[in-house]
Amino acid sequence: MYKTEIIIVLLVGMFFYVFSEGNKNCQNCQKENFKTILNLSPQQEEEFIRLKKISFSKDSVYFAQLKNLREKLLYESYKENPDIEKVEELSSEIGKVHSALSICLLANIQETKKILTSSQFEKFIEYRKNKTYKDFEQKTLNIK
Repeated sequence: MYKTEIIIVLLVGMFFYVFSEGNKNCQNCQKENFKTILNLSPQQEEEFIRLKKISFSKDSVYFAQLKNLREKLLYESYKENPDIEKVEELSSEIGKVHSALSICLLANIQETKKILTSSQFEKFIEYRKNKTYKDFEQKTLNIK
């Protein structure tokens, strides 16, 4: 279960960073990066942005749920005698939300794949792998 949760968290993190508005200072440079790296046509760019917006609106609901559930879990863990059943219930709910978020990620990637050529999609995958790993190193592992 632990490895599955780590994988889900990494996938969600990758997706959120690349496709969300979380990095507002670089929102336009992300758009330009994808436009340049993938050599998107105007139609592809329009569709790419549309998919990003749809994905962000769906994902933000799940991220809000996760935040709320994690706060409840932390609150429970601060207690002198935490209710183990409540902790298990909250953990289960967190897992369900992560699962739903992963399904959204899958759907978005499949929709993105439809608008890109096979070579563009390969570049898209490579960009995401490189970008996500570097961000993961810097933010999570504190490696510079």
